[in-house]
This record gives sequence, structure tokens and C-alpha cells, in this order.
Amino acid sequence: MHCHQRLIPGVSYPGGWSTTVTVPASALARIPEELSFVEAAPFGCAGVTTFNAVRLARVPAGGRIAVIGIGGLGHLAVQFAVAMGYEVVAAGRGDSKRPAVEAWGAAGFIDILGGSAGAALRAMGGANVIVSTASKHDMLDELMEGLAARGRLIVVGFGAGTFRARLDTLVAHARSIEGHLTGSPIETEAAMRFAVTHGIRAQVQVMPLGSAEEALRIQQAGQARVPHDSLDRGSREDRRSVVEMTTPMPVDIDIDIDVVVVGAGIGGLAAAEALSAAGYGVAVLEARERIGGRLFAVDEVDLGATWFWNGEHRVHSLLQRLGTTPFPQHLLGDTVVEDLRGVQRIRGNLIDVPAWRYPGGASSLTSELVSLLPDDVVRCGQAVRRIEHDDADRLVVYTMNWRWRTSHVVLAIPPALALADIAFAPDLPGPLRETAAATPVWMGDTIKVVAAYETPFWRSDGLAGAAISRSGPLVEIHDMSGPDGAPAALFGFSHASAMRIGFEEAVRRQLSRLFGDAAARPQALMVQDWSKERWTATDAAPGSRDRRHFGSDVYQRPVMGGRLHWASTETAPAFAGHVEGALCAAERAVAAICERRRAVI
Repeated sequence: MHCHQRLIPGVSYPGGWSTTVTVPASALARIPEELSFVEAAPFGCAGVTTFNAVRLARVPAGGRIAVIGIGGLGHLAVQFAVAMGYEVVAAGRGDSKRPAVEAWGAAGFIDILGGSAGAALRAMGGANVIVSTASKHDMLDELMEGLAARGRLIVVGFGAGTFRARLDTLVAHARSIEGHLTGSPIETEAAMRFAVTHGIRAQVQVMPLGSAEEALRIQQAGQARVPHDSLDRGSREDRRSVVEMTTPMPVDIDIDIDVVVVGAGIGGLAAAEALSAAGYGVAVLEARERIGGRLFAVDEVDLGATWFWNGEHRVHSLLQRLGTTPFPQHLLGDTVVEDLRGVQRIRGNLIDVPAWRYPGGASSLTSELVSLLPDDVVRCGQAVRRIEHDDADRLVVYTMNWRWRTSHVVLAIPPALALADIAFAPDLPGPLRETAAATPVWMGDTIKVVAAYETPFWRSDGLAGAAISRSGPLVEIHDMSGPDGAPAALFGFSHASAMRIGFEEAVRRQLSRLFGDAAARPQALMVQDWSKERWTATDAAPGSRDRRHFGSDVYQRPVMGGRLHWASTETAPAFAGHVEGALCAAERAVAAICERRRAVI
């Protein structure tokens, strides 16, 4: 999508209107049965663009999103933002679109012809995010004034040209501007599924193929409409798409279950497996389209958690129960140190300590745990937006399209992320909120880089693959090879602030300085920036080095009537930040839930 050599059919080369075309299977998006071709078509461009722009905007639960421009992009952005639970303000030229905007559920409408949209938003208290879908850029500067502190201006509509932004407006209020471009086939599928669930449809004017030139003229003139007389054109499916585009669809499916676990990382899955074994009905809701959380591997190469150590008996016991035999971290050889004096070789391994590695990568643990759970326990693509404590002393959990009624909720996600993404009713106690906001996300400010090689050549040179550097971009490096050196790899850590254009090339140069010319030519260089992981990091959390609140007492006591529990590694009273810590926190949550049932009996 962001390839410098990206070619677009019909734009970069002829063929956009071909009758048939051959494409890679990975480039295809499956259309839900509920959508006709006419209904589905806009989601391949405007739909997925605005869907991603809104859902990846990191707006606090219940926050305000402003959508500028109510055209092809804007009218979908409004509907997506409303369906995702945000307060939405739309802005357009003239008052004619106000009724449609209000019918979609927007909280307000700004007529741009009547004054500055930025000033109007500022008078409302500012927007957390402004999504600009207009192709003209003459108003972008004044839109910045409509952002709240730390607000983002996301530009999805654009034309040729430049625009100016006042630096004092950006810096004084920590505001930012970013561009956003479309999405992947998987994300297009997700946009269509979300649209089906929430009754979101694009406004489409259907015209016969013979009128293609006239349709293009209308589109370029901005005169596309959905007139009533268009309903008698096209096929039955085409007519259905126009008739039903404003018909709301059911937005909630009710599920009643004993326990809801939020997050399918190691802590959440360990809690779910233990509760399921104890006879509880469990649902695990995971916002990502994959399981594992920060236990993440690609081709058995760990891009997240890597090690565990002696004394971490919960990890050892789990591996034993799963029939998995760990292997030791490679330690033999000398250390390389890089500082202002240059590169030095120090006798012995001064960095690594005896540790253990997971065969097949750390994510094999979560895969094995899922295999022990009943079918349909884990639900991916289910981001939790709200948790309520109702009058019946039960918890109600809302995702984008489901409602879960449960006796207990286990939050197996970083506290700062839960605070940023989930609305709680009633609100969490003040001391808990303050602590959660100040608790860093483990690895949330970290970049992990893995360089894969044909052989661990550094070992034959008497090096351990261990290095520390004051020059960067990697500050520490370790041997990450598999058993007996295969597959061969080095990996290192960098702070997220080091990420910039040329980062990968800088890593290659550094590896060459430390380990020789061969290190500059890895077979693959994998970069995992955890600070950019939507469902891991949050801009509001402090850096990972400030660990004063890890395992705080406020996490050891369930709230919301004793029904809301914590099970992320940050909340563990011991081994916080490790896999062992996540298992410790899960163990505590399971014990509290089981103890409550015994007390009732």
C-alpha cells in the first residue's frame, strides 16, 4: 500500500476498466453475502479509507471526531465514527446536508459557508481528531485551531499543492498532522463486515454502462445524487442497494456468559483456560485479528517476548504441561561495545545471563493454549468499547457489534490501554484511574529488530552475538539463533524515538561495524515498532522505564462490585513485564473468581 513503486490500474497504466484481470489471491477481498456489488464497490476505496482513519485514530472512548467534507469519503466517515461510539460533528458547504448528517447520528453540523469550522470546533471545546476529506487544502491551517490539546488532523482527501501550518499552533498544544491512505484487502473485508453489522451504506447513484461518460462528468463536477428516478434503473440487486442504503440493521447481539476475558495474550488465554477447566463459560474478546498480544512471532522468529528465566516456575510448569522442551540462550563468546571511542571487543559475555527460549517462538504458547479451549471461545476483531455495572449486579460488555452480559470481566490488556479505549460506567475509582494512567505499557516504547542470516558466523569469530552501543540505533544486541544455531539471527532493541527515514539502513551499518561486513547483508531484516501497535501502545502512557506502578496494590483488588479483574503483566505483583508476570496476574484473577463462587455456595 505504501510502496514507493506502487502502480494503480487505470492511473499508472491502462486496464482499470478491463472485463477480466488476473491478480494475486492475497489482493482480493471477500464480499459479504448481505452486500450487492453496487453496495460493496465503495468500500474498496472510500469505505476502507475512512474506516481505517477513524478506527486507528486512537480517540479516547466517547471522544469527539469532526469530519470535514460530506462527499464520497465524508458521508462514510460520519457513519463509521457514529457507529464506533464517538461524538461526531460534521462540516460541509451549505446547510443542505444537515438533515442527512443528523439522520446518521451526528451530534452537530457546521456550515462552512457561514464561518470557520476551526473556530466553531474551538467553541465546542475542540475535537480529539479532525478527519479532513475535502480535496481542497485552503482550510487546513485554520482547522488546526479546532483541535483539542494533543489532537490530530488526519488528511484523507487531497489534491496537488501545498499548505501552511503555524508552528505555534502545532507545538504549544502538542497537535499533529498526518496523512492516511486506504487499506489492505483484509481491512477492506473488515470495513464491509462492520458496515453490514451497523447498517452503514454508501450513497450510490446507479447509471447504465452506456452512460459511463456522463457518469464521469457528473462525478467530476461533484453533482452525484441519489434521485428517486434512479430506482427504476439497473438490475434488481442494483435497485436494492439504493433502496436499502438508509435502512438500519441490528447493531447488537446479546450473549450471556459466566466470564468475559478482554485480550488474547498469554495472560488472557491462561486465565480463560484455567476458568474453562474449572467449569466456567468463557469468551475471550481480542481487538486484533490475531491472538498472542506481545507474544508475536513471524516464521518462528520472536518479534515480542523472547526469554524466560530460572525461578519463573509458572512458565516452566506451563511448558511441561504442554509437552514443550525449551532450549538455552546462547552465551559463549566475547562482547562488543560501541561508544564514543569506537568499537571494542571485551573478553567474555558481559550482557547475557542464563535464560531459556521457546521452541517455535513464544507465540507457540498462546497457540497451544487456544487449542485447549472449546471452539468459539476466542473472538478476534472484537474491540471492547464499554463496560457497565448494571442494576442486576452483572457486568455488560459492549464491542462494536455485540453485547455480552457476564458475572466477571478479566482485563488482560495494559491498564493504560484499557483506560484510553474503554468507557466504564460507573467510572473506575480515582486512585485506580490515576495509577492506570501512570502505568507504562511494557514494550510500548520499544522497537525490536531481528536480522536473519544463513549461519551464525559471529560464533566462529569467537563472538557471543552480544553487544551494547551508545551510538545506536540499536542500544543492545543478542544472539537469537535457534537450537544449534539454526535458524541464525541477531536481534536488538531501540527506543521508538529512533525511528525515522533510513532506520533500517542505519541498523545495517551498525551491524557491520559491530560484527563485520557479513552482518550488513542479512537475509531478512524484520522491524517491529511496538509503539505503533494500535492494540498495545497508547500515546498517553509514560515510557517503559518508569515502572513504579507495576504490580500496584490497586490492581490486586477487583472493582465494580468485585467483578472486574486485572490480568496483564503490568499488574503482576512479581515478574511484571515478563511472561511469568502475565501468568501470575492471570492466576490471581482466576483465584478471585473461583473464591467468590465458593463464598456464594
